Amino acid sequence: SLEIAHSNTPFIARQASKRPHTPGITETRIGFLTRSLRQDIPDLRTSEMRFRSLFEQNHDAIYFLDLEGNYLDSNQRGVEMLGYSVEENRLRTMHQNSAEPEKLIEMLALLIRGEIVPIFEIKLRRKNGEIIHTEVNAGLVKDNHCNPIHIQVIVRDITRRKQAEEELQKANAQLNIQLELVNALQDMLREQAMRDHLTGLHNRRYLDETLPREIIRANRENTSVSIIISDIDFFKDVNDQYGHAGVLRAPCRGQPRRSRHGDAGGCVYRTVQFRRDRGAS
Repeated sequence: SLEIAHSNTPFIARQASKRPHTPGITETRIGFLTRSLRQDIPDLRTSEMRFRSLFEQNHDAIYFLDLEGNYLDSNQRGVEMLGYSVEENRLRTMHQNSAEPEKLIEMLALLIRGEIVPIFEIKLRRKNGEIIHTEVNAGLVKDNHCNPIHIQVIVRDITRRKQAEEELQKANAQLNIQLELVNALQDMLREQAMRDHLTGLHNRRYLDETLPREIIRANRENTSVSIIISDIDFFKDVNDQYGHAGVLRAPCRGQPRRSRHGDAGGCVYRTVQFRRDRGAS
């Protein structure tokens, strides 16, 4: 009966049963994908472990937001910075934690539109109400088709740095005030050194400093310099009656405004007049 059944089997079928089995294209692809997955899964697990380690051990706060600004996830530093747990943050938006929500909304809107947003500073409000200064680096994460998926935000607390900057600015302002005071004192001392303390008139030191400079200017501008020496007779009698300071200032009243008076001690006056009109004497 086996021979009869075998003889009744079509010839082509019998020949096909004798050939070895050859995998089809679909089977080959499945096998290749299976082997690739077996190789890739450990690599993916290793990459995920490395990413999670960097994510949790980073000294900056890292937040993942959806495109509406809602929190999706954060690392441990993000929890410590704002004081909210991961679960509490997921019920909030980053705008609610910002002391400058309008600025934050504007920056995230620029990011979603595809524009490059540089690192910017913004104030955030912690759970206890404390305001902190932060530096924010935000980036838009896209899929393989360039569609936005979520926003990645790295936040650095720069409160201490801002406080140091403010203290430095205050110190600089105080230093500028002190420098202005020193300059004013120097000017006052210089003026006192150039004037007689009784009469307030310029003294010999001022004359020695000014006369050479004015002679050079007169030569350059083709003008003249006049020196007038006055001798007052019986000065002691006048001085005893009217006072030293008043008598010494009196002869100088009515002098031209461009005059320089010197050597007012004793009874000799030396008046130097600087004329600006060409040819005048």
